[in-house]
Amino acid sequence: MDHQSMKDVYYLHIKLNGTDQMLKDHAASRENFRIFVGKEVVYDPALVIVPENTLTLIDRISHRAIEPSHLEVPCRKLYRSILNFELNESDFPDFSRAIDRSVRSPDGWCHKKLIEKANRFGRPNFHATYLRITIGHRDGSAPGHAFVVEAWPPGHYSPVHSHSNAYG
Repeated sequence: MDHQSMKDVYYLHIKLNGTDQMLKDHAASRENFRIFVGKEVVYDPALVIVPENTLTLIDRISHRAIEPSHLEVPCRKLYRSILNFELNESDFPDFSRAIDRSVRSPDGWCHKKLIEKANRFGRPNFHATYLRITIGHRDGSAPGHAFVVEAWPPGHYSPVHSHSNAYG
């Protein structure tokens, strides 16, 4: 494959030795991986997941939607674990509004946490911050909590991770 063709690659799924735990199992050597291109991606994967009983033939052939059973194992596990997730539940119906108010108010816990984080990475930069709010308890299968809500105030970004230049 020539250099220009490699620039056109949009999706890459890697399994090493039949495991989807590659980054965890081979963390020390991940700098040494070489990627060999096999079967080409011939269409963009569907971004909408729908129940099998509502998926139409047109959905399938146009790749507009995919049923949960056709997701790769890690994606299927994630999908099942968040299937009925609601941020604003009956016991705290204004959770997302409370976060928003706390971010906007100089006296809010979230705003204070963003100020604190702004001073961690060299020169202070309030917009180079975001919040990670863990939900539930650690389940032992990840380096942190299994569920994390990331709150990205408008115009904020990560100074450490590249999130495809995504802004809140």
